[in-house]
Amino acid sequence: MEMWLEPSYKATVVCRFRHGAVVETVFQSTAVLQGDWWEMDLAKMEMDFIDGFIYDTPSASTLNGMLGDLFNCSGVVEDGYVLDMEPGKTYLLRVINAALFSEYYLKIAGHKFTVVAADDNYILPYSTEWER
Repeated sequence: MEMWLEPSYKATVVCRFRHGAVVETVFQSTAVLQGDWWEMDLAKMEMDFIDGFIYDTPSASTLNGMLGDLFNCSGVVEDGYVLDMEPGKTYLLRVINAALFSEYYLKIAGHKFTVVAADDNYILPYSTEWER
């Protein structure tokens, strides 16, 4: 089986900012991993992919490996991923898309985001607001 089809996540490598960087106002930094949950044999999926059939719809999406309450695969109520935050503090979320064929977008109700990097490159920061 090809390595990219191993059904697991290995690690997050984080490169820290230099001392004196603009982001010293960050209260806490954490990685947020968005991924897919596939209910199929990955070896069969690989063979189908080689034959030209591309699966583009996973069974569910995950956030830091948690399926949450929208997809109950174990029959037991599970908590989704929770990031406790304090009002007025600034958090650096390192959002990683580990999906095979899916694009995921992240919004948190009632919060604004300032995007400072994309694809491991710093960009001109821009802000985005949550809309109802």
